[in-house]
Amino acid sequence: MNNLDKFYNGIVTQDNKLRTTTYSQLTDFLQNPSSSVSSENLDKLIDGLANWVNSSNFKVSLHGLTVLYLLVNRLGEAFRPFVPNVLESTVSRLGDMHDDVRDAAQDLLLALMYPASSPSFVFDRIWPQASTHKQFRVREGICVCLQRLLNNYGAKSLQLSKIVPSLLKLLDDSNAQVRDSALTTLAEIYRHVGEKVRTDIMKKGLPHSKLAMITNKFDDIHTSGDMLPTALNSHMTSSVSKYGVGDEVDHTRPPRNASSSVSRSRTKGVTSAGSSKAGAGALSEDMFTKSFDQVPKIHILSGRDVEDKLQHAMSLLSNSNTDWEKRVQEVKVCRAIVLEGGANYDEFYTSLRQMETAFMLAVKDLRSQVVREACITIAFYAQNLESRLDHFCEVILPSLIMLVSNSAKVMATSGSTALKFIIQHVHSQRLIPILLEHTKSKSNVIRRFCYELIESLLELWQTHDIERHVTSLQQAIKSGISDADSESRIFARKAFWLFSQHFKQHADALYETLDASRQKQLQGELSNASSCNSVNSQPSSRLPTSFNDRVDSAPHTSNFRRDGTRSSARGRLGGTRTGIISKFFS
Repeated sequence: MNNLDKFYNGIVTQDNKLRTTTYSQLTDFLQNPSSSVSSENLDKLIDGLANWVNSSNFKVSLHGLTVLYLLVNRLGEAFRPFVPNVLESTVSRLGDMHDDVRDAAQDLLLALMYPASSPSFVFDRIWPQASTHKQFRVREGICVCLQRLLNNYGAKSLQLSKIVPSLLKLLDDSNAQVRDSALTTLAEIYRHVGEKVRTDIMKKGLPHSKLAMITNKFDDIHTSGDMLPTALNSHMTSSVSKYGVGDEVDHTRPPRNASSSVSRSRTKGVTSAGSSKAGAGALSEDMFTKSFDQVPKIHILSGRDVEDKLQHAMSLLSNSNTDWEKRVQEVKVCRAIVLEGGANYDEFYTSLRQMETAFMLAVKDLRSQVVREACITIAFYAQNLESRLDHFCEVILPSLIMLVSNSAKVMATSGSTALKFIIQHVHSQRLIPILLEHTKSKSNVIRRFCYELIESLLELWQTHDIERHVTSLQQAIKSGISDADSESRIFARKAFWLFSQHFKQHADALYETLDASRQKQLQGELSNASSCNSVNSQPSSRLPTSFNDRVDSAPHTSNFRRDGTRSSARGRLGGTRTGIISKFFS
């Protein structure tokens, strides 16, 4: 018996010690893609895990939520019949006094929406109960859940017009945290849908003071430039009461080729930020650049001013209880300091080291606005500080890479764009091992984007910046050429030709180790991307004849120049790509 049934006794037991032992074994089992999740008693196993979630022992409750999350991601839509079995217990955990349990409950609710079912299937069932729950944390938590739902799956996933009246009632809640969360959720809906929400609310006959509070909040969102394209482009219709359905791109069903692997940190990814086309919420390099100087006015008179302002920003960014709008403002202040010449003081770089953890937390924040501004500031720093930002980038790079696979497009594209700025401007050899390590990720989205970054790196950096890691790069490119993901293979093949411009002998050796089919694919990549017909010089005698016959130019890649524009068909090593390949074989 090598399926879920072998854990039956440990799941249905009331013994917390046995539950803890089972948890350790069960999580390892579920995280192994080759393990079988079949069971003859699946309904009883799920009911048993729901009992874990309801346990008065918070550790057991957390274990139950974690196992259910893993199981949902393994079963996918096959879990749909059991969704109602776990909803009530999961919602109740939104009111738990422990942050870890509440966060795990939020993650499980999103997993029950996808891949198990759909956002409307789940949220329509939990909203009436949760929004009126006796526990204030549950009422607050369901608002946070709605915010995350919108950022992950878009406004089309729900009929928001049915939810807004309940949110307006929560503005009169006896608890201040619930009131704040309800107002923030209304603002999030406005950010996605636009003026339809304002028009509908104005018809509700609200007291003037409450209406003014809401409209001021909406105005702040609108002037901040944080509106989604779907909201800005939406037009008023006669059926404003039905906004939410059909207002924007449907994100409730990510692509089928998305990675299904589940990590312990519950990081989920569905689309590639680096390779996907721009859509609702997507951010571009141009949008980043335009945001660089959108900062509050400050005055820098001395190094002490720089130190004080950065220390204040660090204290607010490091405190998750700080209002998200204040955190966004402090991230902007960090850009304003450099714009006002703060980087000319030694105190700036001393404080910058201390800011690394604060920015890492900002990048991991659940608030898309906080993540967006943090990534814009990182990109701005990379462009202005260049190699002086090397240690900061070394610390922040893993968090940015993990952000790429986030299912909320605004977060994913924020991370991917910041990474492109770093590769473009911060030429530090210490970043290369981090990129190479993530080419081994279980997520095809992360692997794909890392190979895209390696391609950019090989085009933009000088040989002496990368030669220390030539062997590791060679091995990574070889693995990428055989990657299970087709787009990763394409980027790896492009990276091979750029690698050959730097390290001719290593490229020769790599090519010789490939089987005939991989060699043919490399030749095809070169031929398909070619803009010339021939190479003027003689081919290298070390390479097979069939290989030399096909080499007439190097592939065109779409990386960045230092001035922020896309590069043309000229390589970093001088001359056209055809000329470089000609030198390679001479």
